[in-house]
Amino acid sequence: MELQSRWSCYVFANIVRLPPKEIMLKGVEEAKEIRNSQYKHFVPFKNLAVFYDSLAREMGCLPNFEEIKENNPQLYEIFWKCFICPATYRLIGPFSNYEKSMGTIIKYAQIQQKYLS
Repeated sequence: MELQSRWSCYVFANIVRLPPKEIMLKGVEEAKEIRNSQYKHFVPFKNLAVFYDSLAREMGCLPNFEEIKENNPQLYEIFWKCFICPATYRLIGPFSNYEKSMGTIIKYAQIQQKYLS
């Protein structure tokens, strides 16, 4: 949700552009089909990570996970094993705060590890 809100603000601030009208209309139709389906899903859009990554890529705040894998294996392992955390998309790009984001990511990973152990 946070990433979608940021994307909207970026559109209003002319930092990113809206997709072409045809793509937006196709997305609206897909969303309608999901909402009107007889099978209701807790998470209607099957792969949120792919969705979030596509927004982040468009906004210039998608981390280079291959670079992280090479240079910071501990952080890569957190990303691989854990969760989708909004702070992941605050490591780089417009209005990023690397230190704060890292602190949040590590804190959440520790909490998750505590509950999964």
